[in-house]
Amino acid sequence: MTQQKFGTWTVFMVLIFSDYMCWVTDALPTASESSVTPDPTSKLETSTQYEYIGLIRKCPSGTDDQINECFALILADLKPKLAAGIPEINLPPLDPLLLDKLDFKQGRGAVVIKAEFMDVKIKGLSNFTRAAFIINRHKKVMDFEMFIPRIRIDGTYSLGGNILVFPIGGTGPYWFDIGSVEVKGQLELKLVNGNVTGAVAVNKIELDLKIGNIKIQLLNLFNGNQVLGPVINNVINENGLELFQEIKPGVVKQVSGIIKTIANAVLANLSFLGKLISD
Repeated sequence: MTQQKFGTWTVFMVLIFSDYMCWVTDALPTASESSVTPDPTSKLETSTQYEYIGLIRKCPSGTDDQINECFALILADLKPKLAAGIPEINLPPLDPLLLDKLDFKQGRGAVVIKAEFMDVKIKGLSNFTRAAFIINRHKKVMDFEMFIPRIRIDGTYSLGGNILVFPIGGTGPYWFDIGSVEVKGQLELKLVNGNVTGAVAVNKIELDLKIGNIKIQLLNLFNGNQVLGPVINNVINENGLELFQEIKPGVVKQVSGIIKTIANAVLANLSFLGKLISD
């Protein structure tokens, strides 16, 4: 399959130093309550109990728990196809996820930097080992969480500014290796066109992310200076998690756009959901 680029989105810094976004609720159920792997003893497990709309199961009306179990089955259906993308629901390839260009600017605190990242390639997004999507129909919200063991990001960069007390500048290749990525968030849903078509879209999104570790390499810093370049890379790696806290507010805003776009691509195919959340 031909790789499909996602467009000019400013998302990538979210996964760069990773740990973004303000968690919206302490009430998010754990993945063990609704995960990618459905309960094999469930009465809803048999696919013949579902009507399919193209690739997507149509979840029957029922309790929130029953609907959430159906969502777990939908996710299990789609997971093997996420890496290559699903053209039928306008979902681009997620592994790797290709981004043309990303801009990032931070103007205060320990990180003062202006950066441009090009030809961004993100690997590992489809390899999540735990995921949960929990809907509250009456509040019209969907809480979610996901765990990704490892994310690798490659591309080219151009940046200038200061990190801690050190000036930084350069243009060249880079890579980021991020381990134990845990994402939590909430989607606020809205009915589209007065629910005439049954379509639902994301009205608002709030996210949080935690990581276990990160390694960063910016090649050709200071025009390839073999003394300053390694020193700055070492400083960044020794303080990566702390430095992320400095850029967290900007990262939150940037990543929300891509998550919202992906969510809407999937929700556009769940025409039954509008009726369920309006009941």
